[in-house]
Formats: sequence, structure tokens, C-alpha cells
Amino acid sequence: MAKITLYVRSSQNTGVINLRFRLRDGRATQFFHPSNIEADVNDLKKLTPEGKPKPGVRVYNKELVSKIEAESKLLLDAYNGILEDNLVPNIDLIEERIIAIKNPVKKVRQKELTLLERFTKYIDEAVNLNIIQESRQKKYKTLYADLERFLTIYGKIEYVATEFTPDDVLAFKSFITDEYLLVPKHKRIYAGLPSNVVPKQKRSQNTVVTMLK
Repeated sequence: MAKITLYVRSSQNTGVINLRFRLRDGRATQFFHPSNIEADVNDLKKLTPEGKPKPGVRVYNKELVSKIEAESKLLLDAYNGILEDNLVPNIDLIEERIIAIKNPVKKVRQKELTLLERFTKYIDEAVNLNIIQESRQKKYKTLYADLERFLTIYGKIEYVATEFTPDDVLAFKSFITDEYLLVPKHKRIYAGLPSNVVPKQKRSQNTVVTMLK
């Protein structure tokens, strides 16, 4: 099992030095890792080779101990990661792993299309491929407008397709049926619509079914 200790060879009795770490794994494996951690020699005298406070020591540099623990873990994680990848460790590879751990590559997650964006994409592609005719396109655009109002009113405008549940489908159907009741409550949404588009009465079931086909 690998073990990390401080490697201090300075003959200084006072002053500040940069810490080095030694990794040992059995008798044959030994690596030395430099660091940017600066430590006062007097603080180091209170610590064990592992960077822990010596027995009986109550007053010590806690910030330094914390930095040593973090760097030791970093070195050990890099070494163990190399072994897990079935690679032969060497100091260059270890240092590369340490840099990679400190500066992970952020994976940019591709933004998922919202339900409305996906619907628009479907309509456009269907038209371009001649899957639907102009009449069907107009019908879908009307349905799109209804869906947009529904999602806006109920605060779901950013929903993606997977978030639109069967309950939402039923709620949308009810919305289409009784949309006229919402017009007075949401005047801003309906203000810019042509008068023939603004619902003024309850839609029949036949009309609703036709709209959703």
C-alpha cells in the first residue's frame, strides 16, 4: 500500500522552505513530488513525517496541516488512478495526473430542446421532407400557439418533452376546452391575438379532438 510522507532535507533551523513529498509503495517504488506549499521550519518541527501533529503537541499550524493533507491526497489519488488504468507509474505520469485532477476538463452538456423547440423542429423537418402538406402545417402551428399559451400560463414554458407528463396532456386538453375562461385573467397574453383566435366560448369535444389529431 502506498504511503505519503514529507521529504525534508534542508539543514535550515529557521526560515521558510518549499515542501516536497515522498511516495513509497513497497521497497522498490519511490517517487518525489515537489509542491508550492511553503512551510516554516519551526512549524515542521511540530509535525510527524506524515504531516500530522506530534503526540502531545496542541499548538500547531492547522492551515499547514490542512494543505499537507490535501496535497498528500492529491498525490495518492494520482498514483492510484495510474494503477487502476493498468499503467506503469513514473514521476512524469504522476505529475500529469496531478495537473489533470487540479484542472478537470469540463464537459459541456448539450442543451436539451424544450418541448416547443422540439415541436417546431418536427414541423419544419416534416415540411422539408414533404411528410405533411400545407394544411397540416397550418393546423400544427395553431396547435403550437395553443400549447405555447398553456405552457406560459402554467409556468412550464421551459419544459422539455420528457417533463410533459400524461397529466399535462389531460390538463392541456382541459385548457383547450375551457380556454375562454382564462382570457379575462391573462389579458396581456391574449391582447395581441386576432379577435377570431381569442376563444369566446367553450370548445366542443369534437373541436378539441380535431385540434389534437
